[in-house]
Amino acid sequence: MPFPDPASRQAAPLPGEPADLKMRIEHFAGGQVLDRTATLQLLLDLIEDGQSADPQIVGIAAAEVYARLHTAVHQA
Repeated sequence: MPFPDPASRQAAPLPGEPADLKMRIEHFAGGQVLDRTATLQLLLDLIEDGQSADPQIVGIAAAEVYARLHTAVHQA
């Protein structure tokens, strides 16, 4: 199966969601309930961001996101 053209894909948050990836992760870690499709979309956007030429989640921002998610997981 061929891979989809990455140039044609754009991060597409659900209606009413912030476009900023870090904010979307914050909302999720803060308890926002996402369905399976929205969760997978968030993961895809995070992976895509890490491979992009201008990532949003890098360096200190990546450490902050990791710490926030780690805390959210261990509170559950």
